[in-house]
Amino acid sequence: MARRNRDCRDRLKKQLVQVQRRFGNTVLSPISDLLTSAVFDVLLSAQNGGTSPEDVDRVATYLARALELLPSSFGDRFVFDSQLVGTMAEEYSRGGVRLSGMLVPKPSKEWEHQTVAMPSTNRQNAHVIDVIHLPGEDQLADIDLLDYPFICHELGHNILFRGGEPFVAEFERELDSVLAGVQRQTVGVRGTAKRVADNTTDQMRKYWKPTSDQFNWAHEIAADVISLWLSGPAYLAALQDVMETDGLNPYQLGQSHPPYEIRAKALVAAAGRLSWAYYTGPIQGLLDRWSAPSAMERSNLQVACEDPRLLNGAIAAAIRTCETLSLPCCTPERIATLEKNQRGGQPLGFGTDVLLAAWFTRSRSTETEYEEWERATIGRLLAEITG
Repeated sequence: MARRNRDCRDRLKKQLVQVQRRFGNTVLSPISDLLTSAVFDVLLSAQNGGTSPEDVDRVATYLARALELLPSSFGDRFVFDSQLVGTMAEEYSRGGVRLSGMLVPKPSKEWEHQTVAMPSTNRQNAHVIDVIHLPGEDQLADIDLLDYPFICHELGHNILFRGGEPFVAEFERELDSVLAGVQRQTVGVRGTAKRVADNTTDQMRKYWKPTSDQFNWAHEIAADVISLWLSGPAYLAALQDVMETDGLNPYQLGQSHPPYEIRAKALVAAAGRLSWAYYTGPIQGLLDRWSAPSAMERSNLQVACEDPRLLNGAIAAAIRTCETLSLPCCTPERIATLEKNQRGGQPLGFGTDVLLAAWFTRSRSTETEYEEWERATIGRLLAEITG
């Protein structure tokens, strides 16, 4: 047992060296300090007999997994993304919610918000790091500011993790009401028809019911609405680009995200409430094309799951959450002022304004002109923080 205990501690010590080498002299040195402190506590407890070899081994295994999830390179793109994400988080934290103080960008395969708990023998006191995954590699050429409104979506998840209780409570009341009505319609139904009806109700609840991990349709619709609230037509354009992807199935059912048809309908409806209806024409065009007679047919479950009461309930609850938390609302007036300032030569700083400026610059220029503007803007902003 003593030899096993030494082996476990040695494994943890080697991992500690990896942590210090990876993060020690980077902008993520606070993570190095956090992990070092946590590992020292475990090692000290193990040395004094307070932590079993099994627990030490569990912490070492968990630390190895955490290191896989955290960034491994810290080039210019990482520096740029860190400043942008951090500034946006500060911007959204001036009202009734405080976003994570440990938001870390990581180049990845696709957009995602992921919470990584730090190793601890006491899980209740474990610190967490919130990783924002951005598509591409850690190189400036992979920054696409027209795609970056999705940062608002991922920060929307962070907002809901930290201040989303009212959203959950309000939407769950609507969900329970809708499902109760569906069940009343099947009273007296027997046999196969009854089983199909019950399965439909169960699937609707599974897809829509808010959960703590936010892998559900209600939270995804809420994150879309929050993104629209924060970045207006810039988010509409970013999601439109995705929905225009060749071969996309707008009716694809899955647990973590609603079908794109449902997301599109939610955005069109929400945009109408937030003064952005003018910019929903292309998305409405996609909806019309998807619903054309020659388009693929929707399943009965798909039709049931897009109950307008659920869509409208999620939209209304998300908008009230934005209002309650005093999140900064993107308005036509804000964009007009920003555009006027840009024409007047005022410098553009980090934050949501970068995303808005990218959107209106692209909408008023050729692709070549926009690309030149984007390169120059990224270069200037990066120079401001690197000296």
